[in-house]
Amino acid sequence: VDGKERVSVVYFEDSESLKPKYDLVKKFGLGGSTMWNAGSLEYAGGVGSDETEKLWE
Repeated sequence: VDGKERVSVVYFEDSESLKPKYDLVKKFGLGGSTMWNAGSLEYAGGVGSDETEKLWE
């Protein structure tokens, strides 16, 4: 809570927490799902790249 009685909430997701959600999308034949700030996914290599790849398995 800040000085103006406002509360900030931050959520973090990784491949382990997102996979069940994506599995439901596939199971029920939904058109897809979305996430905020997907542009920050790393595709060039490293730990972030490994996590990105797991999201699409």
